[in-house]
Amino acid sequence: MSSASEAAQGVPDLQAATRVADRAQPWWREWQFGLLLVLTACFFGIRVADLSVRGEESRRGRIAWEMWQNGDWIVPRIQGEPVFFRPPLQNWLIALVGMTRGQIDAAALRIPSVFAILLAVSVTYGYGRSFLSRFGAFTCGLALASLGQVLELGRLGETDALFMLFLSGSLFVWKWCENNRVSPSVGWCLSYALAALATLTKGPQAPVYFVGSVAIYCLITGRRRVLFSIPHLYGILAGLAVVGVWQVPYTLRMGLSDSIKLYFHDVGPRFYELSIKTVALHMITYPAELLGGSLLPWSIWFVLLLSRRVREQLRALRDNALYLGICIAVTFPSVWLAPLASLRYYMPLFPCVACLVGIVVEGFVRAHEQGSWATFVCWYQRLLAMTMVAAALGIMGISCFDSASVLAQPIGLAVGYLLACGAAAAVVWRFSGQMTPSGLTVTFTLIACFLGLSQSSVVVNIRQKSSEDARQAVLALKDQLPPGETLVSLGPAHHLFLLHFAENVRMLPLDAQEPDAWGNGGYFCMWVKGTDRVRLCFPWKLIATISCDRNHSSEPTEIMIVGRRDETVAARGTIPDALRL
Repeated sequence: MSSASEAAQGVPDLQAATRVADRAQPWWREWQFGLLLVLTACFFGIRVADLSVRGEESRRGRIAWEMWQNGDWIVPRIQGEPVFFRPPLQNWLIALVGMTRGQIDAAALRIPSVFAILLAVSVTYGYGRSFLSRFGAFTCGLALASLGQVLELGRLGETDALFMLFLSGSLFVWKWCENNRVSPSVGWCLSYALAALATLTKGPQAPVYFVGSVAIYCLITGRRRVLFSIPHLYGILAGLAVVGVWQVPYTLRMGLSDSIKLYFHDVGPRFYELSIKTVALHMITYPAELLGGSLLPWSIWFVLLLSRRVREQLRALRDNALYLGICIAVTFPSVWLAPLASLRYYMPLFPCVACLVGIVVEGFVRAHEQGSWATFVCWYQRLLAMTMVAAALGIMGISCFDSASVLAQPIGLAVGYLLACGAAAAVVWRFSGQMTPSGLTVTFTLIACFLGLSQSSVVVNIRQKSSEDARQAVLALKDQLPPGETLVSLGPAHHLFLLHFAENVRMLPLDAQEPDAWGNGGYFCMWVKGTDRVRLCFPWKLIATISCDRNHSSEPTEIMIVGRRDETVAARGTIPDALRL
């Protein structure tokens, strides 16, 4: 045999030996994983409670408060009435954090999401290490932690982060167990348990996504026996047991009809607009907005699939790439065909996209591409470096010359931001031509730091300026009320007001306008929407008007009015326009 052929045979052997040595210690003890956790904690943990409570956060927080205070952990309620928005897993977690802190505030609402992101990044890295190098797995985790949609929603008390953790966790754990030849019973049971937790977080799409993805993968790869096996049955039973811990007592108390309503109450509105024009426009714009918006700056790396040498290197990774591609193909129609589906609805599958990015990047490094594609990567990274400097210069200029702008920052922060971005951009530019794992690790880390720390500093400040903070207004109202005085609401009260009020507010029908029967000193509140005018059948005095909108507005659309019966008021209760905030 010739020396050339011996050398050709020696290359794979050397690569295999390198991969074995690379996995000599557990992945959770690798420095790349430690760095990834530190960066993720900084991106999502810094100033997590600084932004005022917004949107649906207060609804979830109020449900958690009533679970904690009133002791009903089975039926989600607001003002004692059942509500049908989500299963209660997130509410339980918020309530537990609130019990530890002694109150349900912005931190209690958001801490579960932050821990969910940390765990999702950890699971992504761990799964990536079952078939990628340290560098490839680090790229997977870093990409996930620095995607714009994840950076925004992972800092809020929304269900997206938890749902992403449990759903992607079920998909990754199943394949990780297969890659590492773990007992099929363990793999199926763990995966179905995670899918069940995802169900208790948001709804039944979780088991559909999991079963559909794994089933099609097994059928395509000729593993039908895996599907029709005793271990799979064990997994199904494990998933049913996890859901049943809550579902059985809930159904016994509320009935089958309300159980179905709880799961599907929020799904129907996505299909209200089914005209051909609306559906076609959504199908065209949704993928473009996803790739060109939510998945930037990492989606650009998929362009490297056009390189023949990169594709050749991906042959060794094609099984996991196929699995991830099937997961995306199975789940994508649920948001692509629903004309009112938001980009955030696909965030639970972002870990799969992040892993595909890691696969492409690892293939690019293995290919030792030095031609036009290396030049493309070099200048793309330099473009990102220039973007960093441009963003910092723009913030600095606005802060110096237009301090009233919503984009303006404190001068000290603007200067520090400019210096940090300038230094990071210089290093990215310096290493942009190094197509090695060490060089790309440096540039990837600095780009991710720019995105993550910009979110927790500049972006939080910008959103603070425009956000409505009802908390101070509600606390001021509580100071006005006599000690021991209770409040009733005529009709349902806004959940943001209730969250900050942090007391039980008895709800009365709108027509229950006989204050003598209220059982209090005549204090009441009402939720007024838009330009509605309020007419009451008794004389009353306005105590406070509180905007519950997300952002400041001269004409708020969500208002809580608080008043008191007052016999000295001659006119019956119609709110003058001048008193409407």
